[in-house]
Amino acid sequence: MSRLLAGRTLWLLLGLLALIEAIFLAESFTTLMEIVIGNGGTMLDTALLLVLKSPQIIDFALPLAVLVGLYFAIIGAREDNEFIVCAAAGVSWTQIPRFALKIGAIAFAVSIVFAGYLTPMARYSERLAIHALESRRALEEITTPEPKNSLRRIEQRTIIATPPTTPDAERGNLFIFEPDTGAGWRVSQADDWTVEGPDQKGAYSILMKSFRDYAGRRQDDANRDQGLRGQIQSTRMTVRSLALDFRLDSVISAVDDTRRRNERMLVSWTDIANAARGTSKAALVDRRLAQVLARALLCLFAALVAVAAAAWSGTPSGRFLALPAATVAVLGGDIAARAVLGDAAAAGAAQFWPVLGVVIAVGAAIPLVYVAWRREGMIAPGRSRG
Repeated sequence: MSRLLAGRTLWLLLGLLALIEAIFLAESFTTLMEIVIGNGGTMLDTALLLVLKSPQIIDFALPLAVLVGLYFAIIGAREDNEFIVCAAAGVSWTQIPRFALKIGAIAFAVSIVFAGYLTPMARYSERLAIHALESRRALEEITTPEPKNSLRRIEQRTIIATPPTTPDAERGNLFIFEPDTGAGWRVSQADDWTVEGPDQKGAYSILMKSFRDYAGRRQDDANRDQGLRGQIQSTRMTVRSLALDFRLDSVISAVDDTRRRNERMLVSWTDIANAARGTSKAALVDRRLAQVLARALLCLFAALVAVAAAAWSGTPSGRFLALPAATVAVLGGDIAARAVLGDAAAAGAAQFWPVLGVVIAVGAAIPLVYVAWRREGMIAPGRSRG
């Protein structure tokens, strides 16, 4: 019977996962495209961000895919009289929930791998990829002439580059403004300028020719009594060339490569070893571990609920209500399990493990009791009962 259901379930499960992934990625596509286009990226950058986004969806989609895939696989085999043939050959009805538990166990392991390891890695890589995209765009705006105004802040200076004013000019004007920090303000203009670099230390230089510098300051307190309050004193300086050195990290903030809480691995061998030696600074059992386990256990619960829903679907009312009710039960179980296990983990490991055992026992007992009561409806097709 396992071989009978395996093919149906596998294709339904993979198809549902692909469909749910496509729906959520299509929703994220617009946001990611705005990030890529705003930073001058390409379709390859968009594809990379979509790939890094996809593991985050598996964790949510897997329990629902298990529920719907198993449900339709079971009722499909039932309506094709395949269960009747198996029963006539002496195969017990208990093979159906056993097969469902096998699928749930595989989904449990997959959920742990994704939620605990692949998804944190994808979140971390996505953040670094977006920062690299922003850095690349900032560098291109500085080093590559463009037919538009561009504005950047470099080391407290506001720098504005205008487009070329003539067809044969490579660049337009460059304006640099330094705010008044006590010594006065400065405004500089260059008609002929280029960007060179990076050097061996990663530094760039803005080389400016035909450079004009305007400096100004307000009157000091000693001159205010002479009626010059609020007036501006300014000077003008013209030089033939000047260089302004800067590094890229002065244009865009350096990336924080420290993993955030949701970017860290769930549990590593180092964490286990430190916990065993009593040298761990963080508790091995925390709210995040509890929520990951709750979502993974939901795959087992969804598999058993799918069998119960298939058994209920053999009744007149269950024909229309079984799958919607099963979906509500799985979503409600997700919320309840995450809340209960999260609170238990916050109270400590001594309370968490007994609560986890109770949650597993209750989640398995309810659908299995109903399946044992309605086992005939799970095997016999509807037309045979009519």
